[in-house]
Amino acid sequence: MSGIEFFLTRQIQAAEYHPKGWLWYLLDREGLQQDILQVLFNESPQFSQSLLGLSGPCVCVRQPRNGSFDLMVQSKSTAGEAVYLEIKADQKWETAQQNK
Repeated sequence: MSGIEFFLTRQIQAAEYHPKGWLWYLLDREGLQQDILQVLFNESPQFSQSLLGLSGPCVCVRQPRNGSFDLMVQSKSTAGEAVYLEIKADQKWETAQQNK
C-alpha cells in the first residue's frame, strides 16, 4: 500500500476516542478524497503524469459537465487533453454513471 492509499483510506479518529464524543471526519469520505486529489493534480505535474499520463502542469476542476463527474483534469500544455474522473468511496457505482 502506498502512502497516498493509506492516507485516503484510513479513519482519522472515531467518536469513542474523543473526550467529548465528537465524530471526527473520516478519510474514506468521498468529498475529502476529491479535495485532496484536486490539490495534488493542480500542484504536482509529476502526480498527474504518473497517475493519468498527462504531461506538464494541469488544472483540476470539481463537478465538470454539471456534476456528471467528480473531477476533470486537463493538461495546460496540451489543448483538449482531459481526463474525467468519478470517485466511488462511500456509494455504489450505478449503471447510469458507468455508461457515462
